[in-house]
Amino acid sequence: MKNEAVLQKKLNPLHVWAIAFGCVIGWGSFINPGKKFLPASGVAGTAIAMILGALIMIVIAFSYAYMVPKYPKAGGEFTFTKNCFGKNAAFICGWFLVIAYLTNVPMNSTAIGLIVDGLDEQKDILKFGFHYTIAGFDIYFGEMIVATLILILFGFLNIIGVKKAAFVQIVLSGLLIVCVISLFIAMVINAEKTGFNIKPVWGFDKNAALAAGGTVNDANSFAHKGTLGILGSILATFAIAPWAYVGFDAIPQASEEFNFSYKKVSIIMIIAILFGCFVYVSNNTVAAAALDNWPERVMAGEWVVLIAAEELLGSYGKVIVGLGVSCAVLSGIMGFYLASSRLMYSMSNEGYLPNGLVKLIQNTELLRML
Repeated sequence: MKNEAVLQKKLNPLHVWAIAFGCVIGWGSFINPGKKFLPASGVAGTAIAMILGALIMIVIAFSYAYMVPKYPKAGGEFTFTKNCFGKNAAFICGWFLVIAYLTNVPMNSTAIGLIVDGLDEQKDILKFGFHYTIAGFDIYFGEMIVATLILILFGFLNIIGVKKAAFVQIVLSGLLIVCVISLFIAMVINAEKTGFNIKPVWGFDKNAALAAGGTVNDANSFAHKGTLGILGSILATFAIAPWAYVGFDAIPQASEEFNFSYKKVSIIMIIAILFGCFVYVSNNTVAAAALDNWPERVMAGEWVVLIAAEELLGSYGKVIVGLGVSCAVLSGIMGFYLASSRLMYSMSNEGYLPNGLVKLIQNTELLRML
């Protein structure tokens, strides 16, 4: 079936950067300092691990930048795989990508409920219409309504035009950067008065500290020490660094819509990855430097980035974190929506989707508006 719709070249470099950066940074950049980064690797170990992870992803970015000019069509890795390895490999690659992208969309929308809980001291705004419990979490109708409305809204924004969607992505990504930089500046100003309190700099054994009573002294006693301990603390975060940067690969999915030279693809990817690295390292450092007893806060399961922001800026800090993490989540939804739609558009052209879905994608008038 020949596709009559044509993707228009409306994306400029700033649009593309915002799409990639928005996909890279999500809820985890604000919640993982307390859940994973600080206890496992501390400030120093996390910084080293995330920088090394960024360097590795930049190498991969150069590979994408090499392929985009050769196959400047929607579909990204699916298109590359089909042209280089054939239809069977492309079938596997395409469907795994569809699953990866589409699952990120609803996953990000459910994070809104967690954000509201974190910001609401009573934690009951959305706690109405109890549905069920799964994996120890209570699911409420209020949370489902908010998540569903967000999915509908951002799906609509993608339908009405890629340029409009990309503009919203720029706004979200820009606000996210402003929020993170604001917290970083507040931390630096505060450090001039109180100094940085980032010990234990390489993290600590959280489980052992909890078993020993869960006090600050326990955390320092179980700090990672020695060459092997320090190496282990770095590797603990370095092992998940590739996951942390997943999303910059959304750029090749929309390569058919670039209105600029493909020579700029590599620098756009690199900038998106470096901005992502800054956000991860900055949030983690702020969480430790602003709190005298951050190990105890971590072991208590508290949202340390939010508490640190309140310590630095009072109620304004809470607003900044709320806005920043919301922009991170919403930009992820927008970016993965766009990546998913371009991937499935490309797969439909190649006959990799069921006939009914192919007709829907290829014949709908809405697609002509992209």
